[in-house]
Amino acid sequence: MNIEFIGGNLDGQIISPINKEELSGLGYRLQLKGEARGNELAHCIAVPIEWTPEEGHKAVMEKYRRQ
Repeated sequence: MNIEFIGGNLDGQIISPINKEELSGLGYRLQLKGEARGNELAHCIAVPIEWTPEEGHKAVMEKYRRQ
């Protein structure tokens, strides 16, 4: 998976590849998961573990509303 980080110490970074165990060890969880197409890795968005699902959703919406 390609992981894009929103919030926390890794905000704005993209790390690839990474699995869920490594993600959890960094203090993050998946907020959104895209689907892999062909040979491409799935693009996912991770937020800090301590954020509620609502906080994660709001942060994702704010980030992509600006683009």
